Amino acid sequence: MCPLIEPQIPDVVLERLALYHCFLQEWIMIYKDKPITSKEMAQILGLTDETVRRDLSFLSKTGGKPGVGYDVKELYELLSQKLNLEERLPIVFIGNLNLLEGLSDVLNFAKFGFVVERIFSENPEDIGKLYYGLKVLSLEELKRENLPENCRLAVVMVHQQWLNYTLNKLKEAGIRGVLNFTPSVTTPFPEGIEGIQLRYPCYLKILQFKTLKAK
Repeated sequence: MCPLIEPQIPDVVLERLALYHCFLQEWIMIYKDKPITSKEMAQILGLTDETVRRDLSFLSKTGGKPGVGYDVKELYELLSQKLNLEERLPIVFIGNLNLLEGLSDVLNFAKFGFVVERIFSENPEDIGKLYYGLKVLSLEELKRENLPENCRLAVVMVHQQWLNYTLNKLKEAGIRGVLNFTPSVTTPFPEGIEGIQLRYPCYLKILQFKTLKAK
């Protein structure tokens, strides 16, 4: 008997599965265990009912009941398993300490299970300072032995001239996923690193077009 081969999840579906996971996390915080239907999820997230149901078909099961909706806690756990998410995920932050302090209030990493466990800065004035008990290290100290065990993710917001150097140091240190806030249209992520570039100037241009078109 041939072994079952799990279908590969397209990137666009993977992004939506992560979206559903974040959405359910907030839903549970507000509504506890109140069920939700695929139609309700689709309306809130600006998708179609068919898209949500098709995406969730990549799970082994969904915990959904006709006429009732999904058991949100079960669906949340199933998505956690599919996305290989642990309850507590260590990340490293690379950038100016002032930026981290501002970002932490806005992004609230801990709310979604991500814990900043190491900080590296390109700013010499930051080196040696403490941030919630964490000593800020220099980019030169960005090495595998200075990273927490099982840490694979990094958030980057360095000055443009430090970006390539930082990405190469992250690869050498064993980091495999990078969320880059440094303004850049094209980012040369090294081979072996999965990267996401936040192109917020582009997003603002899209919004500018849409707002004018809506008049």
